[in-house]
Amino acid sequence: MKKNIYLTPGEQALFSALSSRQVIDTGSLQEVFPEIPPVSLNKTVANLAKKGYLYRVKKGVFTVSGTPSENPEIQDPLQIALAVCPGYIGFSSALRVYDLIPYESFTVFVVTKNRSRETTVGEYTLRCVAMGKRCTGMTFHKGVYVSTLEKTFFDCFYKPQYAGGYAVITQALSQSPSLDWQKFCDYFPANHPHSARGPGISWTCSIRGRGSSRKRYFSFSGSG
Repeated sequence: MKKNIYLTPGEQALFSALSSRQVIDTGSLQEVFPEIPPVSLNKTVANLAKKGYLYRVKKGVFTVSGTPSENPEIQDPLQIALAVCPGYIGFSSALRVYDLIPYESFTVFVVTKNRSRETTVGEYTLRCVAMGKRCTGMTFHKGVYVSTLEKTFFDCFYKPQYAGGYAVITQALSQSPSLDWQKFCDYFPANHPHSARGPGISWTCSIRGRGSSRKRYFSFSGSG
């Protein structure tokens, strides 16, 4: 039997209001449409998803399709990733936001605080990477919440497997003249001014001298 894709007047009204969005969550819809009873609103959303106008990516979160489809319509995978994983865009995905790597990946990394997990939406893999107390250093850049440039490099050196390995990271670092080295070094643990050990890596970061004679020193060893 052919799938029913025709919309009722109520469904059409709601879809018209949502069609300019990339992703929605049912938790905030009630604030946008307070005149619609919650039960009716949830039923209308469920009907739109059943007819292919919305695609469920997790409980209460949907992508919006311009035309009915069984597959999600993804224009901005970063926004969808942040809707699935509360946190900030990080690792190689953050390097791409800052135009420090040349390629678009079909894996989007989000740094979260407590829970690592992975999910697939269409052709994209969304990876939530738990960093615990290190889930800090976020800014709003190019329309998304992303790690600051300095925190991006710290995260990448801490977990290089999510950034393409050391060769990719160091190449990106060499192309970052705007990096604030003091802020970068400040992310390193304080038990030794700016040196630490992470999974498979040891590093040292320091800034010496004053004024125009200040020099930065960064070294690491490991494999990745």
